[in-house]
Amino acid sequence: MIQWLNGAFLDESKALIAANASGILLGWGVFSTLGVREGRAIAADRHCARLRQNAAALDIEFAFADEVLCDALREVIARNAVQNGIARLTLTNRGDGRWNRDEGNDLSIIAFNVPAPPLNDLRLILSPFRLDARRALAGIKSTSYMEHQMAWIGAQQKGGDEALLCNQSGAICEGARSNIFWARDGELFTPSLETGCLPGIAREIVIEAAASLGISANEGVFSLSELSGADEIFLSSASSGPRGVASFQIADDAQIFPAPGPVTQTLQQWWQQNALAL
Repeated sequence: MIQWLNGAFLDESKALIAANASGILLGWGVFSTLGVREGRAIAADRHCARLRQNAAALDIEFAFADEVLCDALREVIARNAVQNGIARLTLTNRGDGRWNRDEGNDLSIIAFNVPAPPLNDLRLILSPFRLDARRALAGIKSTSYMEHQMAWIGAQQKGGDEALLCNQSGAICEGARSNIFWARDGELFTPSLETGCLPGIAREIVIEAAASLGISANEGVFSLSELSGADEIFLSSASSGPRGVASFQIADDAQIFPAPGPVTQTLQQWWQQNALAL
């Protein structure tokens, strides 16, 4: 695999970051994952902009212009012959004043082909873990990601495809690797950023798309009981767009949904038609 690291295209065996960098030791870094379709990254400009914003929030220098980063992303996709898959931008800090006193950071890009995930019939399982809406990293796509990874692993071990996380107050927050939406009587609902959920790129696009299609999108603080009254549920991620949920499980009880519902189908169709123009 050819990677881009700090302005150079390198074989992955030579794209090295110091073992004592704070990005490695402390998880002091930010990242963004993009979908790749027909050899093109989806919504690259938005991902670069969010990476820059998140870097500023964690006091990480961002040395490259967005245009340079987007050009490098296109080249990495081309050099690895990625037609349909994912790409990732990762920016990590070096010095922390203790383990590493170097200045600067490391910015890398990787991309590879992956099979298209199923768009529907997802099994969503409530995680026992809670997210603190007031945590320092709330709303930031940080490389300190093990809380979400552990929730996702737990769902996998129970036969699920994704874990649903609530915050410390019990409000619906987000999926371990996605944002969550549900529809009731033709209206769309999703947790607001106040809950501590990530402002996902796909989340942002879905809300904009809903508005363009005349679908009312409501952001708010919602309890789990809201899902019991939902007509349909779907998850959104930048790598695959909206994906329909067929079952939602709390403990031993599962709620079944006819996936995909009409709102989910409408937004999936919009994504398929417009993704390459984002």
